[in-house]
Amino acid sequence: MNKKYIDTQKYCDCQLVSLINALIFFDKEIPGKERYEKLVDDTYCRHGGIIGIDIAYKELGLIWEKAKFDIRWIRKNLPIELSVWHKKVGWHSVLIADVKGDRVRVANFTGPKWWIWKDFKKYVPNKWCGWRIRSIKLEKVEG
Repeated sequence: MNKKYIDTQKYCDCQLVSLINALIFFDKEIPGKERYEKLVDDTYCRHGGIIGIDIAYKELGLIWEKAKFDIRWIRKNLPIELSVWHKKVGWHSVLIADVKGDRVRVANFTGPKWWIWKDFKKYVPNKWCGWRIRSIKLEKVEG
């Protein structure tokens, strides 16, 4: 199924955009403009890197689990939020939303929407391969 993911950002909110894209992945309602702007302020990403991401996870009803940087594992545990390194912008958060064969659908990243895995991997330096890669899940509601 082709979902319409967000591939742009307004502030330093790339990690927040990845979480919104996770909601799209799960077919959940995404925040409206006013609620989104409040999340931007609550997570401190209007003018710099997001430092309150746990606030956004809780507010959006999401949780995360540690993930593996392996396409076979990723395929079974979508969506995946991870940090990539881009020489023009530095560290940047993206969401892997789908895997087909050796290709991954990467949301909120420059260039093509679908990347060949071996080409995409160059944006995650080897020494950082476990630095921040998270499998996003819906928070379980008791009751």
